Amino acid sequence: MIKISRRDVLKTAGTIGGALLAPGLPLWSLAEAAPRERAPASFVNLSSALLGIEAGVLNPAIRPDDISMADVFYGLAMLAGPRSVSNLLATYDAMESQHLRPDQIAQALLVSGNGPNTSLNGAFSRLITLMWLYGTWNGHTEISNIPTSAAGIAADYQKDFVISSRAYKSGWIWRIAQTHPMGFSQFNFGSWASAPPSLADYGISLA
Repeated sequence: MIKISRRDVLKTAGTIGGALLAPGLPLWSLAEAAPRERAPASFVNLSSALLGIEAGVLNPAIRPDDISMADVFYGLAMLAGPRSVSNLLATYDAMESQHLRPDQIAQALLVSGNGPNTSLNGAFSRLITLMWLYGTWNGHTEISNIPTSAAGIAADYQKDFVISSRAYKSGWIWRIAQTHPMGFSQFNFGSWASAPPSLADYGISLA
């Protein structure tokens, strides 16, 4: 049996998804609109398992701008593949009821043998992971890598685009890399002179 750590799972998701923060990617036309609906707890918990980040950190109760990225990402995923998302969440709930650890759930959803999970559960697990990491939707890249994924993605979402400037700036890849996007930083001036926060400070576990 092949043993894969959560670090490997995240690396696989990023590599297979092929997410590129390309400046030429178009913005989602509904990106700055209010979220269509609130994300259910299962979506937040699924995202937490896939990323190895505490659910309460991903979706904090108090938000300065009163906008939940979980709600935005859930709404987009439901537009792109409502049946696929519903099936994925049902699979997650079943795994959780079997008392599987979050890292075991992430591995089962993202990885199959020596390669990626090529089912629609795998496709949407990658797409959700990459939304949180990069603030982008990678429908075209997903289908280019795994053509069978097209069966579960609506035609209008079989393309790559930046979800919003907010999603891009709040992408978790910046915190994992302990840096920030060009032209924007949540750190104070002069913070570069001090050691960066640890990943644990962000609620991230790569064990």
